[in-house]
Amino acid sequence: MSDRVAESAAQIGRGIRRLRKQRQWKQDVLAQESGISRVTISLAENAKTNLSLFDLERLAKALDTDVSGVLSAGRVSLRNSNETLNMLVASNIKSRRLTLGLSRQEVAERTSLLPQYLSTTENARRLPSLKNIQKIAVALETKVSWLILSNYDSAHSRPLKLEYSNLSTLPTLIRGFREAKGMSRQEVARGGGLDAHHVAKVEDAKTIPTIQTLFVLSDALGVPICKLVD
Repeated sequence: MSDRVAESAAQIGRGIRRLRKQRQWKQDVLAQESGISRVTISLAENAKTNLSLFDLERLAKALDTDVSGVLSAGRVSLRNSNETLNMLVASNIKSRRLTLGLSRQEVAERTSLLPQYLSTTENARRLPSLKNIQKIAVALETKVSWLILSNYDSAHSRPLKLEYSNLSTLPTLIRGFREAKGMSRQEVARGGGLDAHHVAKVEDAKTIPTIQTLFVLSDALGVPICKLVD
């Protein structure tokens, strides 16, 4: 296997794994949804096989994207930025919790999330979904943007009494910013390294974007992230 082919297989494998884990699917679930065997999926994720275009398209469809979306998800830069974001969010949540003098159990009771979920979040082993980061922000009396931005100092922010924002308005908000900029979905997708199909699903309220996807959309639209999440 040439270096170029090997890197392509590795990128595809990273993309499949990342998109699968975003949905919190095990390989067995993806196998069932795509009709591709779990063994083949495992080999692909570990870059130990070259998928046929037919099989790759079936996996992409099961993951609600296309081949370009799988390749975009497998880019190393996106992977690294996701790991960095995990660490940042983990640090901000823990710092804010300790500032308020709350235990994980107390935050869990306020959010209806399991203490184990908060533990893995604070240890940077998971990035909360948008819905759950909103729950955590309300429980910690702070804004979502203050938990996901690097220039936030939780020790000096004042407590805020907040309510859950309606996530159903997010698609309209994103579409409004895009149209105000005179941009097509394809232009937003290209600017953010996404696929147009995924942008369409977000705007049509068929999927709730991840926090990382919101950062990508924020950059592509030239809109501060706080305008989308707070």
